[in-house]
Amino acid sequence: MAPVHVSPFAILEPLAYLSQTKEYARTFDWTYLGLAVTIALLSHQRQRKSFYYAGLINTGVALWLITANYDWFGKQSWAILLVAIASPACSPASASTGANAGARGRV
Repeated sequence: MAPVHVSPFAILEPLAYLSQTKEYARTFDWTYLGLAVTIALLSHQRQRKSFYYAGLINTGVALWLITANYDWFGKQSWAILLVAIASPACSPASASTGANAGARGRV
């Protein structure tokens, strides 16, 4: 049987809509964030660039919705937590740990 490929947008966009309407439990916000991060990590490992970007964009949207739904925009501790989580991921050292890190510098 051939493998089935599902677009991350088909999975994440309905959860984003449910989170945005605020008609459902707030666990949809956290489920949406978890799935977005999972898709980003899995697609980065499998080197699916468009799915990776979809996961990153949806992670940002999920964080925005969580912040808006919980009214955390004015909380300094939430901003500090997001910066603390994002700073190791954006450091130059983490950029060189990719699959092609050993091939850099070779002619």
